[in-house]
Amino acid sequence: FVVQARWSGLNDLLSVYGAFNKLSGDDSTISTLFAEYELTDNLKLDARIILYDARVNSDLFYNFKDQDVVKGSVKYSF
Repeated sequence: FVVQARWSGLNDLLSVYGAFNKLSGDDSTISTLFAEYELTDNLKLDARIILYDARVNSDLFYNFKDQDVVKGSVKYSF
């Protein structure tokens, strides 16, 4: 199953997205949080966090359990 939430505010300058994925058949989960802020019409900042969780060796994402991700970026368009 997947649980998702989206929110935008501050005159649509800030967008936040979160998701929690639970796989059937094992205890693997993936949690994601993403935020984007539009500084100007052509400059955006964003950040993303992805967390993998698996408890036993037979879980599908067990090999990724220590591969959590934190990303940030600046996007400029002209």
